[in-house]
Amino acid sequence: MTMKMFFPWYLALLATVVLLVRILRIGRRPRRYPPGPPTIPILGNLHQSLVLNLTHFGMQMPSKDVHKQFQRWSAQYGPVFSLILGTTTMVVLSSDVAVKEVLDKRSAVTNERGDHYVGHRLLTGGEHMLLMPNGPKWRLQRKLFQKMLNLQVTRTYLPYVMLENKQMLVDLIQKPDDFIHHIKRYSNSLITTMAYGRRTPSSDDPTLIRFLQGLEDFTTFMQSSTAALMDVYPVLRRLPAWMTPITKDASEHQKRTAAFYVSLWLETKAKLAQGTAKPCFCVDLLLAQKQEGFTDQFGAYLAGAALEAGTDTTGGELCGFVKAMVLFPAAQHKAQAELDRVVGDNRLPTIDDLPRLPYLRACVKETLRWMPTAIMGAAPHAAKEDIQYMGYTIPAGAMLINNVYTIHHDPGRYAHPHEFDPDRYEGDLSTAAESAQNADVAKRDHFVFGAGRRLCAGIHLAEQSIFLAISRMLWTFDISPKLDPVTNSPILPEPDRYTQAVVCMPEPFEATFTPRSQRRVDIVMAEWREAQNELDEKQQWRTVGEGMKFSKI
Repeated sequence: MTMKMFFPWYLALLATVVLLVRILRIGRRPRRYPPGPPTIPILGNLHQSLVLNLTHFGMQMPSKDVHKQFQRWSAQYGPVFSLILGTTTMVVLSSDVAVKEVLDKRSAVTNERGDHYVGHRLLTGGEHMLLMPNGPKWRLQRKLFQKMLNLQVTRTYLPYVMLENKQMLVDLIQKPDDFIHHIKRYSNSLITTMAYGRRTPSSDDPTLIRFLQGLEDFTTFMQSSTAALMDVYPVLRRLPAWMTPITKDASEHQKRTAAFYVSLWLETKAKLAQGTAKPCFCVDLLLAQKQEGFTDQFGAYLAGAALEAGTDTTGGELCGFVKAMVLFPAAQHKAQAELDRVVGDNRLPTIDDLPRLPYLRACVKETLRWMPTAIMGAAPHAAKEDIQYMGYTIPAGAMLINNVYTIHHDPGRYAHPHEFDPDRYEGDLSTAAESAQNADVAKRDHFVFGAGRRLCAGIHLAEQSIFLAISRMLWTFDISPKLDPVTNSPILPEPDRYTQAVVCMPEPFEATFTPRSQRRVDIVMAEWREAQNELDEKQQWRTVGEGMKFSKI
């Protein structure tokens, strides 16, 4: 064999070896990265994250309660640990200090969302605020959200909250066993009214059903193994469509969603032109469109983002509160005693009572801590550049997880964290927004609304609607366990069982709602009868509540 023939063969072999070495390095955890569970070649920790049944590797993440696995890894590897997901690194922040230092203090470089190919590009066409990267488009969306959901504007929407609250109380009086259903209707109707000025008086509303189906489809796509693989192995995006059917299916979903949101947007625009629109986020955006010059699709997706953000989040928190009342009756009795002392039995509590109800205020905070709906953050942040922290390198592009569940169950931060104990907030009169901005992270109440520049813009609305709901439920009802029909013993729900979803809530459980007196029932029913004067035959707002923004439309 001549040298001429041998040389190309040698180079080909060398290139193959180099390529093989580079491939085998995929999935390895570099030395200066935060520690974490052992990796395997190519996959890293992906086999655990995707819940693939690769038992021969000796490691598998459970298919349920992933937040508890994160808690165990935090105990094993420390408050900052990493998972290597193919070509992507995930860094999990599991302490209040780590969240403050990385997401708050370095928000200029941790304000990104990462490369969510299926979620951002295919499912939403790059329009959705939740997964949108930092840039002029996102900054405009954020500015509009903050302007239209600030504390002053949110207070003008109180008539909406009060009305939905009254229907919830009536529903609980009439069909108390369906309390989860009534609470979710309250939450959903409040957000549809806030977003588009249209109520959801019952859960079989066609528009709501269509929206919820779309949201369920979005979640299914996002939680699929195929979507995760295309995010962490970008080379898979080049495969032909017949090998990745999710590409076509996700694009079709995006077209349906865009058409749905644009139809709601145009419907509201027509009502605004006719002078029949009710105050809502979409109206605010339509008025801002003239000044900012954004497209109908931009505005439609932004209004849709408000709808998605509020759907089932408040409902999940309130179901958690009911569960806490079943399990911790002493907290219920203390809250009712405060209500009786301050409000009495002649009227329902209002938002004006908040300053004089410190224990009820603490109940709101403890509800958000004890039952966080986003137990691992709403969506990961991402590092724009390398970050040095605790002697570790958090690499550029790494996903950053706000490990809310672990932080909320840290006994060093919250004594007896599994107990519902509002007294832990004694003397804390700050709002959640004020608390999140406190320079001393030890004084922050909870982390359910996120951190950094991605802090939830609906934080004020959530607090107000939860306060009014729990104060009025406790004013009207005693909440207690169901009794076993045979043994007459209380049926207590498991305290730490969640649904398996991005936005979670307690697994279904039973509870008993008993009116505290006939007098209070009569007051609730009278309030609801009076509220009917504000509604038309379809149970939609006939007039605009006194003091509401744009009440002169």
